Amino acid sequence: MRVIPVDDRRIKVLVVGEPTAQERDGQPMLDRNTKQPLWSLDVTIIGTSRAETIQLTLPEGGFPKNIGIGTVIIPEEMVAVTWEKNGRSGVMVRAKSVKVEGGLAGTKAAA
Repeated sequence: MRVIPVDDRRIKVLVVGEPTAQERDGQPMLDRNTKQPLWSLDVTIIGTSRAETIQLTLPEGGFPKNIGIGTVIIPEEMVAVTWEKNGRSGVMVRAKSVKVEGGLAGTKAAA
């Protein structure tokens, strides 16, 4: 497993889905180091020549509660983590937290 830092100054990150709790066998998935529950947030990463939609993994409390679709966010300490298991491999993208670009613009109104 390799952890590769991501230069977030060269990309825009757009929220395209609602945050969802990560679960395995009905139990919350926990971060190995902090033991905090993990969440997935569907985002589109927009670079200089293309865009790609991915799932960004965040610890509980690492994002505003009312974050909404269409919000531009700034990931903090974003990394790509390569993995291999049972002959399969891939890349996970994680961040310590996210901030909303320009404050609260784009977040859902409170009900």
